[in-house]
Amino acid sequence: MKVQESKTAPVAQEKEAAAGATRQAPAFSLQASALQKKDTKPTPGFPDFMSNLEALEKAARADGYNLSKTITAFRKLYYNSTTDAKEYAGSAIGGGTWNILIPGAAKIGLPPSWSKPENKGYLDAIKGYKEVTINGKKLDFGHMLTGLDAGEHPTSLNLALGLVKMRSNKEAATYIGDLGSVVGEYIINDGANAKGKKQSFYDVARKKSSDLMRYYTNNLGAADEHGNADAYAMVLDRSKTFAQNLQSYYSTDKAAKSEKRFTKFAQAIGFLNGQGKYNDAIKTTLQGEVFNSAQAYVAGKGRKGDVALINKDPGPGFQTDIFGYDLGSPTFWEMYYNVSGWTVDIFLERLKSQVAAE
Repeated sequence: MKVQESKTAPVAQEKEAAAGATRQAPAFSLQASALQKKDTKPTPGFPDFMSNLEALEKAARADGYNLSKTITAFRKLYYNSTTDAKEYAGSAIGGGTWNILIPGAAKIGLPPSWSKPENKGYLDAIKGYKEVTINGKKLDFGHMLTGLDAGEHPTSLNLALGLVKMRSNKEAATYIGDLGSVVGEYIINDGANAKGKKQSFYDVARKKSSDLMRYYTNNLGAADEHGNADAYAMVLDRSKTFAQNLQSYYSTDKAAKSEKRFTKFAQAIGFLNGQGKYNDAIKTTLQGEVFNSAQAYVAGKGRKGDVALINKDPGPGFQTDIFGYDLGSPTFWEMYYNVSGWTVDIFLERLKSQVAAE
């Protein structure tokens, strides 16, 4: 398959420092790329992109950066935090989204050489784009980097003063964080349809709506899905540079490792075994993680009261059937848990289709 060619990102002429031009993510949001406005610039082709990345990695290695630190440095060009992460009684209480999600990388800064004038053109070309076109498919490079970096510094998470706990920061930084944003946006907007008509609390909590798919695709595009999958499907060879790992994985050969990204992703998360059998029972586990992710998401959007109500009255609400009508009252816990389950259903069905297409 041929690589899609396009022009390299234009190099800005301003003399800004490298460290001062990183993107910031909103506090507590587990996956920022779903929230930020998509870049309107055309995505660069892979050869152009790699030529800039290789130059920056060479400079980083001269500064003593190994593979792991190099991945962190590139991730921070897209998603960075400006303050240190802090904890109290095991609960993260500050430091910005990415220092909380990847605390092990909080103290790693950008390579000093990246702020030198001779590297400014390479730096601007890389950080100016979140997406790159590889073999005809768009990849959210920032998405992929957050997953790889979290995988280099794995940890569980305690958020919202310990009320929200997640088993994996890599999941939180990739697909679970994305799915949590879908749930959060759907609930925050009362399940409003494309015309803005909102649903009742009862309907959002107990009636699965086709409008949920619109929130799904709005918050989790194809480039995001590719980035999430690649963060799991790419196995790093530590004897090679980061650029060499990328070249190997994204080979233009028809047998490129990235051509089976969704199959490898499904296997990595325990959804697909080596014999091609699906583990549908994984839904319950993923539903719980997305449920927690959604709480972290809405807390960061000013809905911390929802988290308190979920914990105050855990479990489903009262249900009663009178002449075919349910006159019960759902709880906040039930609403978040049900919408999380419906969102996971969409995710798993899409993943099956993506695997089948490979």
